[in-house]
Amino acid sequence: QKMMSRVDGWRLTRRKRVRRCALVGVAVLLLSVILFLVWLRSRGEAAWVPEMFPGERVGWHEPVVVTHRAYLDVTVGGKDVGRLEVGLFGNIVPKSAENFRALVTCDHIDKNPKLCYRDDGFHRLIRKFVIQGGSHATGQSVFGPTFREEKNATRHSFLSHASRGLLAWAEYPIGSQFYITYSPVPYLDGNHVVFGAILRGMDVLDSLELVSVTGEKPVVPIKIRDCGLL
Repeated sequence: QKMMSRVDGWRLTRRKRVRRCALVGVAVLLLSVILFLVWLRSRGEAAWVPEMFPGERVGWHEPVVVTHRAYLDVTVGGKDVGRLEVGLFGNIVPKSAENFRALVTCDHIDKNPKLCYRDDGFHRLIRKFVIQGGSHATGQSVFGPTFREEKNATRHSFLSHASRGLLAWAEYPIGSQFYITYSPVPYLDGNHVVFGAILRGMDVLDSLELVSVTGEKPVVPIKIRDCGLL
């Protein structure tokens, strides 16, 4: 009995030690996470959590991951009207997302000063259809004059023009001109690549639709005052 008692005591002590080690391990892990978050905040950065975009708005079978968030600060006739926040779908159309990202961050202006959307504008406006911009780079992409999507170079309709506020390239092969939809236009799927969507600023998009036009040209300049990543 004394032997059994000693064995039971040893087992109990061992269990306590294991639990204690487990608790210490969890505490160390939590402390490491807290210190990492503090370090991120000290650098002015926040932990990134992927945002999901409703798949039905782009004719996709599941929610679409927003891989980049960009912004376009817009003026009409020299007056600020607000910001368009854009989500890019880099997992589905990676080259398209990278092209737009590089054009809003102006990464390639050392090679060509026109490869940047800053001080560019929207030159074509058709109510209940699209507003089109990005002509400053004379149609050139950051990959060269034009490019095709890398996953399937002959396919245009990865995603559908299924709702208002979607971004797509105005030509294929792709250059720099893009448009934003004012209504569902799925008949464009066969000729154009949808690559993003307005996440915030639909009220700004609405106000742009009301700008007077001559034919399809805005009467007053609609300009991109500033742009970049969020």
